[in-house]
Amino acid sequence: MDVQVRLEALERAHHEQEAIIAELRARLDPLAPALSPAPRWQRATATLLGLAVLALTLFCAQRAYAVVLVPNALTFSFSLASGADSIPITPPANQPVLVMGVCTTFSHGGVGQVSLLRVPTFFLEWTGLHSPAGASIAQGFSGSPGIDIVAIDFNHQVVLEVHNTDSFHVHNGASAVRTGQVLMIW
Repeated sequence: MDVQVRLEALERAHHEQEAIIAELRARLDPLAPALSPAPRWQRATATLLGLAVLALTLFCAQRAYAVVLVPNALTFSFSLASGADSIPITPPANQPVLVMGVCTTFSHGGVGQVSLLRVPTFFLEWTGLHSPAGASIAQGFSGSPGIDIVAIDFNHQVVLEVHNTDSFHVHNGASAVRTGQVLMIW
């Protein structure tokens, strides 16, 4: 009899375990019908909110990436004798280029800048501001050599000039050596 009682207890435990396993499978099965309408509604709402957060995150990350792009830059130093020209400097084609020039010679220093566009084989086009001592708007377009683009020293004797349709150079029109730098950012 003792064995009979133990056998019945084992069968009851076995049936209880099977019932628990069946209930767990029903809860874990995504295709099983929900126990009530509220959990299905909550699950749908949570899914939609999760998708909205994901979309907003991707949108913000894309915009942040666009803002953090690092520009290209080229720095060119010069030391020119009176009447001399630097080597030609060729900006990238068909895109905006910020060109800044500075004369660092003591008591003749100055700075000028232009936004420049190179239209290959046709011309350079620019607009900006000449150096102090009568600073004025620098603007124009040309492919002809020797046309002033912008003055970069105090007395407007050191200038960026059109070299040809695709490049410019630094020209020292002063009576002594002038030094400085040209920086292009694009």
